[in-house]
Amino acid sequence: MKSPLLIALLLTLLLRTVQAAPAERVLQLDDGTPLIITPTVDISSADDETGQLVTFKLVQDCKIDGVVLIPKGTVVNGKIERAEHSKMFGKKGILEISISDTKAVDGSPLEIRTTLESKGNIAQNTADKVHRILPYGTGMLFNGKDAILAAGTHFTVFVDGTSKFKIVGGKKAFRIKN
Repeated sequence: MKSPLLIALLLTLLLRTVQAAPAERVLQLDDGTPLIITPTVDISSADDETGQLVTFKLVQDCKIDGVVLIPKGTVVNGKIERAEHSKMFGKKGILEISISDTKAVDGSPLEIRTTLESKGNIAQNTADKVHRILPYGTGMLFNGKDAILAAGTHFTVFVDGTSKFKIVGGKKAFRIKN
């Protein structure tokens, strides 16, 4: 009589243990996964300098199979590689920014790749066009336009490298070291 009761008790404990164990699975964030970012403030060739660090934020969650791996609003770091002010003779300003990294939901660093470029417009309206074609004596008095990456403007950047995340309990993601 003790054997069937003991077996039933052990089976009950075993079933509870199996049911209580959180489901674990592995998700992969692939190299080249696109992320949409926006500058946190306006970045301009008139006001900002080469070598200056700049920040962006993620516009939407980066999800794989419904699990957020990089949450919306996460800071994305960048650096101004080249900033040239607009000049005389209608020469436009130039702004080149490299994007370097961000953080995953668990705080682990993720490399990002791309270079954003912006060039100021030479002629926005008829008056600008007229100034460009005037002889050097008067045309040289007019500057080109500075390059601006406005806050709220969306840009696409890409995850650099493949990362794996272990999902515990269906929602919590932890990066697996490669």
